[in-house]
Parts: sequence; structure tokens; C-alpha cells
Amino acid sequence: GHGKVERLGREHPDLDCGVGVFTGETVAGNVGTRARFEYTVIGDAVNAAARLTEAIPGEARRRPRPVWWEGSGYRETPVYDGAALLPGNRLAGPAVVETVATNVVVHPGQSLAVDRYGNFEIAVA
Repeated sequence: GHGKVERLGREHPDLDCGVGVFTGETVAGNVGTRARFEYTVIGDAVNAAARLTEAIPGEARRRPRPVWWEGSGYRETPVYDGAALLPGNRLAGPAVVETVATNVVVHPGQSLAVDRYGNFEIAVA
């Protein structure tokens, strides 16, 4: 499914789309006025599915490698190209993000988000 969404984005760059699948209770229906009327769905499950659409681009993924983590020893760890990450991308630790100037280490239990300016924001659990 994700490959089809990527292809659709390449063929229609003016179209912003994503696919997120999640289950849970939602409310669906028509909202708006005569000037702007649309069908929408709201609820926590919709919000979770929306976060899934912020997929990491394939070119940002590098070969995973073993990294030593205190408390758990060596773990096969995802590695990402920081220059290829996009605003809205989110990573769960453990992970390593490589940039030209440095490596950003996201420890287990932490998460990294790319803000709208391309900055990396690490949240500590």
C-alpha cells in the first residue's frame, strides 16, 4: 500500500496523501456550511492513523547495525540519513541519525521528531 501512495505522490505532486490504518471508536459524518461542506471522521483512532502517514522515506533508511546500549548490550539498531528525513517524520528509539556534521543518538525509550524547519527534537520518556 505504501508504495502505491509514494507513486501517486510522484505522479501528482500537487496531491498530498497518506494511508494510515488503525482501529478504534470514531465519529463520522457531514460537517460544514453550504459554502464548504465535507465528510469527515474524528477520534483518537483517526489521530493515530494520521501519525502513521508520516512515513519515513525509503531513501532515509540506511543499513541497520549493532549498537551497544547500556542495560541491553548490542542491539541491531535502525540507522537513518538525517538529510533525507522530512518535517513530520518521527522515529522511536533506539535509532541513530547520521548527518554530515554529527550523529544523533536516540536511546531506547526516547523518540525523535523532525519539526517543520528540519530540526531534530528528542523527547525523553
